[in-house]
Amino acid sequence: MKNFHICILFVLGFIGSTELYAQGKFNLELYGGGNQSFFEAEKLTTDPSATIQSPLDFHLGVNFLTRMAARWQLSVQAEWLRVPFSENYPEGSGFGKSIIGEEYGVYALGARYNWDKGEYGFFIQPSIGVATNRYFDTHQGAQSAENQKLALSPVFRTEAGIKLYNKRNNYFVFGVRQQFGVSNLYREKWEGSNFNVNNRGSYLGLFMGYGINFDNWSKRKHIQ
Repeated sequence: MKNFHICILFVLGFIGSTELYAQGKFNLELYGGGNQSFFEAEKLTTDPSATIQSPLDFHLGVNFLTRMAARWQLSVQAEWLRVPFSENYPEGSGFGKSIIGEEYGVYALGARYNWDKGEYGFFIQPSIGVATNRYFDTHQGAQSAENQKLALSPVFRTEAGIKLYNKRNNYFVFGVRQQFGVSNLYREKWEGSNFNVNNRGSYLGLFMGYGINFDNWSKRKHIQ
């Protein structure tokens, strides 16, 4: 699953870079950071020592930005998101701690508003999109390609941050993002688990990355 989502990011990055090279007035951001996921869990045991939580994890993404107006940009994002669950089993059960890592793909369309102040700038960006999770339907037997299903959830995202420009108007970007999901993405059940988990892909995350201004390429091509 990890390789599937990472391959999508690289393919989109290659396609986007070839188009941006010719057109200019585009930015391409590559970013990553940590995230705290949020979920709901129904406890199936009365033992108070059985607990579940989602540890901190990370995400990677690519953001294509094209100028719509002086301060507005259209954003198209593709993101790979890790969502772990850590369950502590009851004392005396013979089990310790179990950690399961889910991997989601997130694809979003948004609008970014910018306040540029010379060598730095601020932005806010609301987006809507969809989160995806490929999982195995364990009710149909062992894990196989035939038993693999796709869960989808609409998501709403808001992010804000700061950009630090260099002399070529490329930039480092630092920001915070909040994502809210609508539908349950977690469909696989742990064997012997004491919880039913409902995860919609919601998370709070910090990210940092690098933005490439493709106007530099169009200017260089024009000079040549």
